[in-house]
Amino acid sequence: MPRRTFLAFAALLAGAAQAVPADRQVHRENRYVAFDYSWPAAVAAEPGLARALGRRMAGELRQATINARAQRAAARRGGYEFARHLFETSWRFEGRGARLTSLSAETSSFTGGGHAEPGYEVFVWDRSARRALDVHRMFGQATLAALNPRFCSARLAALGEHLGEAPGDPRQGGEWACPLLIEQTMGPADADGDGRFDTLRIFVSRGYFDTEGYTVDVPLTAVDLARIPAPYRSGFEPR
Repeated sequence: MPRRTFLAFAALLAGAAQAVPADRQVHRENRYVAFDYSWPAAVAAEPGLARALGRRMAGELRQATINARAQRAAARRGGYEFARHLFETSWRFEGRGARLTSLSAETSSFTGGGHAEPGYEVFVWDRSARRALDVHRMFGQATLAALNPRFCSARLAALGEHLGEAPGDPRQGGEWACPLLIEQTMGPADADGDGRFDTLRIFVSRGYFDTEGYTVDVPLTAVDLARIPAPYRSGFEPR
C-alpha cells in the first residue's frame, strides 16, 4: 500500500475510533467517600434516561457523604479510627423495547467493617412517561406468585452451576431454600437481542464478600405476557 494511501487510511480509522462515544464514568473523592459511577455510552441517546441516571447518581453520592460524615463524627466521639467509605456502581443494558429501557448494575459498598458488600440494582425507564418504572408493580403480585415455582427451579439450577455442585434439597433450608420472587431484584431482559423483552432476569446477591452473585433467567410465556399491562405488552414476546 502506498504511504499516502496508508496514512489516509490510518487517519480514517483514527477518526472512526474517536467518533465512537465512550462510556460515562464519574469519579468523586473526598475525605469521607470514594465514589465511582458508570453507564454505557448508548444511554446518551436517551436524554431523559441520562438525566434520570445523573439525578440518581447525585442522590446516592449525597446520601453516601451524609452517612460517612455521621460515621466519622461517631468515630471521633468514640475514639476509634474512621475508614473512608467506598461506593461503586456500574450500569449495563439488559434490553430496549418499544417503550422501556432496562438496565442492571453491579454495586459494591464499603462502610467500615471487614469487607465490602456486593449487590445489584435495576433501573427500568419508561420513555413515553419519562419516568422510572417499578417492575414489581408492572408484573403485579399475582403474576410474580405464578412465576415463583419456575423461579425456584431455575434458581436451584443456577445456584448449583454457580457453586459447581449438584443442587441441594430446598426442604433442608439454608441457601437452597427458595425465597419469594416478589422480594428479589429483577428486571425485564431481551435474551435474544431482537428488541423485545422475553425474559424476567433476577439478580441474586449471596451476601458474602468473597463470593459473587449470580443471575436467574425465567423465560416469559404467552400466558405471562397476557398479565402485563396493555401499554407495555407490545414490547414483550414469549420465549
